[in-house]
Amino acid sequence: MTRRVAVDVGNSFYHLALENPGGPPCRYSLPTRQAGASETLLDYLADSITTDEPIDWHVASVCGPAKQSLFQAIEEKFSCENHAWYDVDFRWISESGHSSLRWDVDAIDRVGIDRLLAASAGRRLAGPSVVVIDSGSAITVDLVDDGTYRGGIIAAGLAMQSRALAGDTENLFAIDVDAIDVDGIDSDTAASTLVVPGKNTADAMLGGMLYGTAGGIDRVVAEYRRLVGRDIPVVATGGDLRLLKPYVHIDWIAAEHLVTDELLRLTRPASVQAKTWRGADSR
Repeated sequence: MTRRVAVDVGNSFYHLALENPGGPPCRYSLPTRQAGASETLLDYLADSITTDEPIDWHVASVCGPAKQSLFQAIEEKFSCENHAWYDVDFRWISESGHSSLRWDVDAIDRVGIDRLLAASAGRRLAGPSVVVIDSGSAITVDLVDDGTYRGGIIAAGLAMQSRALAGDTENLFAIDVDAIDVDGIDSDTAASTLVVPGKNTADAMLGGMLYGTAGGIDRVVAEYRRLVGRDIPVVATGGDLRLLKPYVHIDWIAAEHLVTDELLRLTRPASVQAKTWRGADSR
């Protein structure tokens, strides 16, 4: 039996999921900028697969250098005779029979594959009309209307906002977004952890980032709902959700592993050929 490994290669993180028959997928995540990240990721994976086991790698990437690093690390870690690598693109959604998602955008091949996978998964989870939020390195808010992907908006994620404020000013500084403690993120009192108006520079910056981003998301979702003429559901994923949830007014369906779960479900379209390592046979 050939098992699938789904890898979402982002600008900030590798997210990997190994198919596990009879149980939930085995999952691993590491920052792409961490020294030796791809090798460490495979060390984790090696505990869950055998050396001669057939593996299909379903890889969705928006970061070429991180993807290439992983490809090379796989060749060094495994024999690869029974491994096949597939670069997932829009054809997997349009030709595989897995999804009937259509699109109405200028150039579908220029849309980030993570956005298309999230849109396909959101449609499966919430119905033919849905808003999909992904809060990663960048924040995207995309619209699927009656089974058609209409596009969306792209904004800087919280960490990117912090770096921009620090890099383009003399007296501001970077805030470590990952270190922010939002005590009781699911409680009604979570918003009280941030004081607005801010009484110091750090609070003022954090307030601008959180309230500005949350307000933008609320506004875009409201506009999408106005365009389609009804109160369509929202599916949300991404690492910044824990920070944004207390400040966003809309309700959403949280789906932590939206992209990797969709990668595991995908069926390879006939027009797609595997990329293989030296000495490995193409499947």
